[in-house]
Amino acid sequence: MSTVDSTGRVRPARPGAPSRVGPYRIIGRLGSGGMGTVHAGPAADGLRVAVKVIHPAQAEDPEFRARFRREVRLSARVQGPCLVPLLAADPGAAVPWLATAYAAGPTSAGT
Repeated sequence: MSTVDSTGRVRPARPGAPSRVGPYRIIGRLGSGGMGTVHAGPAADGLRVAVKVIHPAQAEDPEFRARFRREVRLSARVQGPCLVPLLAADPGAAVPWLATAYAAGPTSAGT
């Protein structure tokens, strides 16, 4: 379910949302799904980022963690002009996360 409105604006963070994830300050929420929640924030250089934080229940599952580690490893290797780059990740954190550059556009939720 997306929390980005039709104009592409980021909605406010919900109560209990982290104020920081890794090096990123969280300023709002982009959406959530079965895997986790995607937050919005700026990088230190001002670049807009999307930070996916895995749901705690998923983080407790060793099989899920292994799949997430693979996702991070593969995302770091795949690059191209039409791809959103992986900026940073910590799949071994108590609550695993990954950050990509923010790509404005409509949500793919429900498609």
